[in-house]
Amino acid sequence: MPYPPQRGKEEVKSLVPFFVFAFLLAEAVKSGVRTARSANRMRLTRQISCYDDFEYPTVNHCCQRCEAGQYVKKACERAGEKGICEPCPSDTYTEHRNGLDRCLQCTKCHEDKVATQACTSTKNTECQCKTGSFCEKEQACEVCKKCKKCKDGEEVMTNCTITSNTKCRPKPPSPASSHASQVAIPVVFVLLLLIALAIVWYCCCWKKKATAESHSGSGEDVEITVEEDDKLTVERQNRQNAGLEEPGQELEPFLPHVMLVGPKPSPGEDDDNGLGDSLPNTTTSSQSSLSTPPVAPQPSPKTPRQPAAREDGSCRRLIPVNGEDSLMKSFDIIEKNLDCNLRNKFFRRIGLSDNDINDPILSSHGDRVYKLLKLWMEKQGLKADINDLIHTLLELHQKLSAETVIQEVIERGFYTFEDESG
Repeated sequence: MPYPPQRGKEEVKSLVPFFVFAFLLAEAVKSGVRTARSANRMRLTRQISCYDDFEYPTVNHCCQRCEAGQYVKKACERAGEKGICEPCPSDTYTEHRNGLDRCLQCTKCHEDKVATQACTSTKNTECQCKTGSFCEKEQACEVCKKCKKCKDGEEVMTNCTITSNTKCRPKPPSPASSHASQVAIPVVFVLLLLIALAIVWYCCCWKKKATAESHSGSGEDVEITVEEDDKLTVERQNRQNAGLEEPGQELEPFLPHVMLVGPKPSPGEDDDNGLGDSLPNTTTSSQSSLSTPPVAPQPSPKTPRQPAAREDGSCRRLIPVNGEDSLMKSFDIIEKNLDCNLRNKFFRRIGLSDNDINDPILSSHGDRVYKLLKLWMEKQGLKADINDLIHTLLELHQKLSAETVIQEVIERGFYTFEDESG
């Protein structure tokens, strides 16, 4: 009979909406759980605005800070309350109101320093250089430097202190030395004059010797041919000069048939004493024997840096290409160009407190500068601007570092100049 199978199909069809509703309900529950988890995670990770000097952030609210000389043993359970604060153990301290979960370790003076004040629960150890050494002001004093000793011919102008080196100046000349210098100047002048005369004399003698050698050499190379009939005329001329020949006798010209060396010069040419064609053309030979040296290629000039300042001396403002991502990518460039001795002062200038700078959790990281700059960015929020960091470098007289940072962020495409962005 067909009736029972038809009834089973109708029951199945009636259950389909129930199964669909159950499936949709399960999916809604799963989506709600995921949404709740995501909201809880965002709530836990978002930045909580607290009063810096009186409160510190916890997971989801702000607690009152502990007093100096204490640390937070347990955070408060409700916003605006103070948790459990405990005194700092021995050899630790906190100088300010804080929300640290442990106290800072007291400094141990280096072997080249002496302690001027012992560590307390609210004050760190104070050290200074031993006698004969110093550390300059406004610099991190990791190791003391030995005081300078004045050289011979110098005298002490300012003695060495714990914060400054010895300053020296030349000793004033004594009367005896000044008299000696007055005498020495004319002596040196006379010696220089004698040396100059000797050089001139040597050059003249050398020139005369070279001229004589050239004449003697040319006399050996040139042959003069005299006919046999003229030998008697030559002898008579010599006898006449010696006073042995009777006067009044007519003498023939001396050496009437001397042959000139070289070819006869052509009409119109300048007389060169018969040597014009016997010597090589020195100009032509020298030009033919010397080759023109190759010209070295000139290196192409390096592309000049774009000027970071306007004509009036003010800095050109930078505009980020990718918002906060450009600023965070610039932190590594700033860390590379930031003087190690000026880091704490730099962070104080941009608004970080001593508790933030000396936070032991941040100090344990190798990228401490990056973490502190990120903390600064979180505190500043939308006001965080790389131009403020560059302005702080200029205030600390770090002009080269500021210009290098500007050039690198421009070259890497993180920023552009405001007057070029339009």
